[in-house]
Amino acid sequence: MTIATEPGVLSFEQAYEAVREYCVQIRTVGSGKPPQTEEVPLLQALGRVLAEPVLADRDFPPFPRATRDGYALRAADLMTMPATLRVVGQVRAGDSYDLPVLPGEAVEIMTGAAVPEGADTVVMVEHTALKSVEQESKQKTGEASDSSSAKNEDQSIENAAGDKNDDGLSDILDLVSEDDGIDDILEAITDSKVVDSSGNSGQKAKEPADEYVEIQKSLIAGENIVPVGAEAKAGQEMLSPGLRLGPAQIAMAAAAGKAHIRVYRRPRVAILSTGDELVEVAESPGPHQIRNSNSYSLAALVIAWGGEPEQLPLAPDEAGKLTALVKAGLAADMLLLSGGVSMGKFDLVEQALKSVGAEFFFTGVLIQPGKPVVFGEVKTENETKSSEENKTQADASRHGEPQSLDHAETAFGKKIPLFGFPGNPVSVMVTFDLFARPVLQALGGAVPVRLSTAKARLRKDFKAKTGLTRFIPAILEGGLSDPEVEAIAWQGSGDLLASARANCYLVVPPDRAQLAAGEMVSVVVR
Repeated sequence: MTIATEPGVLSFEQAYEAVREYCVQIRTVGSGKPPQTEEVPLLQALGRVLAEPVLADRDFPPFPRATRDGYALRAADLMTMPATLRVVGQVRAGDSYDLPVLPGEAVEIMTGAAVPEGADTVVMVEHTALKSVEQESKQKTGEASDSSSAKNEDQSIENAAGDKNDDGLSDILDLVSEDDGIDDILEAITDSKVVDSSGNSGQKAKEPADEYVEIQKSLIAGENIVPVGAEAKAGQEMLSPGLRLGPAQIAMAAAAGKAHIRVYRRPRVAILSTGDELVEVAESPGPHQIRNSNSYSLAALVIAWGGEPEQLPLAPDEAGKLTALVKAGLAADMLLLSGGVSMGKFDLVEQALKSVGAEFFFTGVLIQPGKPVVFGEVKTENETKSSEENKTQADASRHGEPQSLDHAETAFGKKIPLFGFPGNPVSVMVTFDLFARPVLQALGGAVPVRLSTAKARLRKDFKAKTGLTRFIPAILEGGLSDPEVEAIAWQGSGDLLASARANCYLVVPPDRAQLAAGEMVSVVVR
């Protein structure tokens, strides 16, 4: 990225693209010091940046998977509707049905279970009706019909009683007394001959009744089945380096057997607040002093976006001490300063940065809040490669060929990106989100994500002066189809309470003096 010979104030779009270009350079040829990696237990990788590809250790899914509870069957059996098929078995998730499904047969199946061989579709249970045909013993010769009816009635009573104890509870209770404890009951369960769900028992199980299922909806082959390897083939890259690991990515890595995973180490970010008006949080401020909230908001943002904050002591409005603290901050991977970047007599940050060799990409952006924001870098080591080697690497980068970060330090020396934010608390948070966050992500090995934006209907009129792109603290409410946004009444960029209440920024374009209630507007979601 070329540093302007006379950097100045850019439009928001120009500044935003300058930052994105810088992030691309970090990821293609390195910023000077290659990010280190470490292997951590999988759950500890949440929020971290992946440093290795995650490959499928087998096909996903490894078997044809049912996506509905219902019946696995052959679609050819559904040519005439409704169709009645014989239920020949059941398969749950984690189990298997080892016989092929033949014409006229169906297997009851649960969501996630392996579809048996021979079946090519799964009909949802909602589109079926179960029928049962009792297997009765032949009646004895010479029995009267009234006697048979009485027997049937008695059998019904017995069946009803038996149904209450299908789980074998009565058999277990026969083995224990009311004085027995839990250990005695467990022993009785272990020793009992009650038939279990798989049919394994010391007792002979009752012969099951034949069951038939009526299929009430026609399907074609493949419905409600995910084929083998439909999600990923064995050896396929499922997660790429540079991806920030959220819950879904953690689940994917777990499915691939990654109990431990390699991630990038978090970038160290030095945070320096300046100004004689500041005191530390635990101190009681004087009549004209304020507590140092900026250091904490920046530290919290750094943690939220994958970095490790290092809060430096407060810097007074004195050039020598400020410069010494700036030099201390250059030991980190990135330097963030707040306060002292305007044009006032005691705004000394730019001078201190220039004294340590800082070069600037811009020294202001046409936005509110945050117009005086500064972006630049400091090279802390000289380049050691020959100019010809540097030219070769730069040419490769321009042609889209990523260069190994292992060579970045020798190619460029160590570069420390830095941002100087205005001192007002809301300005600090807005300018971090807009500009510093992508750089922090790139330094940590992540692919920077663009601003999270949305469209919403403006609830009340909003007036503003033209000339600046404005990011106004606002509240976004409503549902998926009717989002509404309303700007929060605020007292300028020093109003911390307004920022704390906001969940987004209302974006006011630089050429708009008024936004009318009811129109669709852009918001940046926090």
